[in-house]
Amino acid sequence: MKEFAQGDVTSRLAFCCADALTVAKAAREGLRPREHTLPAFERFEEAEAACPDRLIVIDTYVNEAAGYDWREYAPPASLCNVAPYRPPVLMVAAGGFVTRRGGAGTEVLLIFRRGMWDVPKGKAKKKESVRQCALREVQEELGIDAIHLGQPLGATVYSYDLYNRRGQLTHVIKTTHWFQMTTSEEEFRPQLEEGITDVAWFAWEKALRLTGFEVFRRHMARIRHLVA
Repeated sequence: MKEFAQGDVTSRLAFCCADALTVAKAAREGLRPREHTLPAFERFEEAEAACPDRLIVIDTYVNEAAGYDWREYAPPASLCNVAPYRPPVLMVAAGGFVTRRGGAGTEVLLIFRRGMWDVPKGKAKKKESVRQCALREVQEELGIDAIHLGQPLGATVYSYDLYNRRGQLTHVIKTTHWFQMTTSEEEFRPQLEEGITDVAWFAWEKALRLTGFEVFRRHMARIRHLVA
């Protein structure tokens, strides 16, 4: 695993330009970007700017587990938005790794939401910076006021289906910007209306194992030397 810098991104996605025929064929047979010289990208913003028609989202972790390089072949199971086609849309979010020094090293706060442990985060509001978003979301989800925002810790990118306000099924590309944070508060009031029922401190390595999302686990493994 390569050394992580503060501005780095941990992403489980790749993107490939396509048209309606390519999407239909990919849903049946998979996608071969290099063989068909299809423009392919690792960043959504670059792909969106370069692809005038449709954009296929590839889950590179599924490819990795199956033993494929996504540039050579992406099986149907790794194509996130082709059957049926759902247009990808960007969602910007931010959150915080709230840390402290414990007896066994760095500890981090996790929230328990909908059956799994997670890191506090949320969607940015209109005209809100990612720093402002991170502070607000962590304060709201932990139920605290005293929070200090520290160094940036890069970003994570993953995707999921979501209906928009018009009832259209879209495929959200969620980019979450992370910051290290600290707090002097000892009591927390979980944001029950957001499905959060518990807040707890865990040793960093245990938190890494407990977190329910693979992209977060990989990101935490990459940034551990920055929060030690």
